Amino acid sequence: MEDEPHAVVRLLLARMGSHPEEFRVGKEPFHNRWEDHLTSIDIFGNETDKAAVNAAMRDIRLAEIHEHVMDELLTGPERRRAEMEEAKAANVPYLSYPNPAQQQQQYDQWKQQQLQQAQTQAQQLRQQQLRQEQLYNGGIPGTLKGTLK
Repeated sequence: MEDEPHAVVRLLLARMGSHPEEFRVGKEPFHNRWEDHLTSIDIFGNETDKAAVNAAMRDIRLAEIHEHVMDELLTGPERRRAEMEEAKAANVPYLSYPNPAQQQQQYDQWKQQQLQQAQTQAQQLRQQQLRQEQLYNGGIPGTLKGTLK
């Protein structure tokens, strides 16, 4: 086992120190910028590489979590009140903390609706095709004009 992390790990550690916002989770512009590389190090790196990356990421993530907790403590209730008022004005249901089971159920319902719509469209297209075929072939479905003797 090596004592020094790989050169690419040292490079990423330096980047973490100088630009920690690029390694944060969330909707920031840099979201997922380095994720593939960090995943590769987790898969292919040795224990020294992994330990160095995990220690640096721990500091970044805990700082981010601390920021979110402080924001929630200071402005969370006011923000939720404003969100509820906006949802009420727009006449949409408000869920402050969406339930993952509800989200999955909503997604499954949406997926089922999309499937039903696609099946309906396919049936309509097939019926239209058969009608056109009948008109073209003198009322005999499934034949091409001029092929009957």
